[in-house]
This record gives sequence, structure tokens and C-alpha cells, in this order.
Amino acid sequence: KSNKTAPTMHFSSLLLLAAAALPSSSAFAPIQHSAPHPASTALASSATNKNGVPFGQPDPEIKCAFFRILNPRTDKYVHFREDVDKGGLDADLADQFGWPMIYVQQGKDKALNEGAGLDTSDLDGYVDGVLSHQDLMWPHRAEIADLLKAREQEDGSISPVDLFDVKQFTAEKYGMKTPSFASYNEIPLIFLICGGDPDTGKVPLKSILDLFDGIPPSTRGRVNQEGMDKVNVIVTEAREASPNPLMSGLKSPGVFGKKGFAKMVKATVLVLTGRMKKKVLE
Repeated sequence: KSNKTAPTMHFSSLLLLAAAALPSSSAFAPIQHSAPHPASTALASSATNKNGVPFGQPDPEIKCAFFRILNPRTDKYVHFREDVDKGGLDADLADQFGWPMIYVQQGKDKALNEGAGLDTSDLDGYVDGVLSHQDLMWPHRAEIADLLKAREQEDGSISPVDLFDVKQFTAEKYGMKTPSFASYNEIPLIFLICGGDPDTGKVPLKSILDLFDGIPPSTRGRVNQEGMDKVNVIVTEAREASPNPLMSGLKSPGVFGKKGFAKMVKATVLVLTGRMKKKVLE
């Protein structure tokens, strides 16, 4: 039996990107063949993002798979938070990984004093390998789809381990030995948002392929901490644990620079101490 330890995914231990102590596990949905989730998650509006796509409608130009299908509002963090919550990511989780990204991207004054939202058209180079990452699946989605179809079970499902394996495949495409911390920690997010059941370890392949093609998954689930922890245990025991986030951050380019790890740590402290919530959300 492996003695590897699954990551707890808490920002307090610098396991950001998907992290925080959250409430109950009732938020994730079991595998089900349901009607497609409505594409729009933003409040009714004619406003568009920088790519000219109405908020709430999928935007294939956005590099993050989750934000690609949700296209949340970017003007204010309260709107961004509301939209990702509607889209299936617990709002407290958004505080733990989304707001530090905004702090690094927009700077302290805009993030903390003005309550700025995340510019989803600008996701490159922020604490590379921890917040941003270069090992993107989008350019290789056709090959990835073929690999996953070969793993499909009789009930139409795949497992979190299959998702790790395509993450490994993608990393190798970029000359990397293993997936980056940021890429690895998308595995539970992808699994759960597509309606995966962390107790059975199954998720409908069709929903995964929908997500990878930039459209809302055929089945939808909800992402919370307990579900993410369960998925990470599955991957850790079958393959390997997440890369160490502290070491990943310290190895990232420009640790003390404008887009660096030190700035992200400052933002995390503001979240954990409650100062962010008091200034931005209350």
C-alpha cells in the first residue's frame, strides 16, 4: 500500500487553486443523465467581455476550462463570485483561489479597495505553475478525447485516474516530467463540475468531452472541499500526490515580482484573516 499522502487542498497550507475549509458534502451531484445546464450563469445583461462575448455565454478564447464555459462577469469581485457560485463552484472556494489571483493580477488597490473582478482574458504568467500554468489541454483536446474514449467503461464513465493520465500526457507534450501543481489540481474540479461522484469514482465521459470542447457539460455537479479531497485521495493512491505548492511557488519565475508567489501569499493572508471579506464583500 502506498504511503503517499493526499493533499488537503487548503490555502492555509498553500495548497491553493482549489482550496479552503468548506461546508457540507451535499453540494456535489451523483452521475446522472440530465438536461444540459443552461449556458448563462450571469445576471441578464447585454454586457460583453473583452472578446465581445456576452457574459454567461461560453467563450472559447478563455484559457481556463471552467471560466470558458461560465464566462463570469469581470467588473467586480462580488459579481464574479456570484456567477461562479451559480456555475457550480462554492463561493468560499472562489474566495480561496479566485481572489488571490485577482490580487496578483489587478494589484492591491484595485483588488482590495475597489473590489475588482478577474480579467479572464489575461490568465498567463501569474505565479506560473501554481496559479497560471503552461501545460494546457485545450490545444491537444482531440488527442485527449481519443485517449479517454479508449478508457470508457460500459456505463459510459471514466475515473479521476484517467483524468490524471491525460494530464500527464499533456505535461509531456510541453516537455514536462509531471503535471504542474495548477494543472494537477484541476483534476477534482473537472471531475466534480461534470457531475462526477467521488464515492464511486465515476464521471460521465460525455460531460468531460463537452467541457474539453468548451461547452457546458451534459451533466453538472457542484465543487466543494470534501468532494475535492475525496477525488485527490483516489488519484494519490492510484498514481501520485499533488506537487508541493510551496516548492512550486518558490521555483516559479519572479517570486518577488509583480506576478510572483510572494504577492499571492499576501493575498492568501488577507483571505484567511477575513480582511478581504470585510473590505470587498461586506
